[in-house]
Amino acid sequence: MVARPTPKRFTVGEYEELGKLGFFHEDDRVELLDGEIIEMTAIGGDHAVLTRQLNRIVVGQVGAGYIVDVQNPLRLNDDSMPQPDLAVIRDKDYGGTVPTAADALLVIGVADSSIEYDRNRKLPRYAAASIPESWIIDVTARTIARYSDPTNERYQQIVPAHRGQTLASAIIPAISIAVDSVFR
Repeated sequence: MVARPTPKRFTVGEYEELGKLGFFHEDDRVELLDGEIIEMTAIGGDHAVLTRQLNRIVVGQVGAGYIVDVQNPLRLNDDSMPQPDLAVIRDKDYGGTVPTAADALLVIGVADSSIEYDRNRKLPRYAAASIPESWIIDVTARTIARYSDPTNERYQQIVPAHRGQTLASAIIPAISIAVDSVFR
């Protein structure tokens, strides 16, 4: 019998403890997904500009009762705590804890070089955690896609929007974004 090495999978608790012990530098871009610590790509100029622009638009639309969280952790389960570019979460006192999937109504990812990772790894995790809606902003294609109606690890409804079109949230009626307002 040949023994095969297996990777060490981390829980959210172990991941947070590593952070407290200084294992990660405050500028490290890492997240926990399926027990794996993933080093994310550096945020480039287009990514930063689009995230700021989306934040400005969404904050101006959601109003009271919601918080727009920017690039902060969101606990999906015991082994996943990604950092979506934006998350619209319920407005409540989190008391020093990380919001959970039950707190999230919408997550938005800005994807340039990370488009395959966002679609194939993160999106199924959001659906499995029953986050009602997820959007992916594809920097290269200059499109926005809305994913809703999560079942198992898939979103059943996918609505793409291109230049000249507007995409409205299926969950938060106040959110409606013209693609051209993001990609100016």
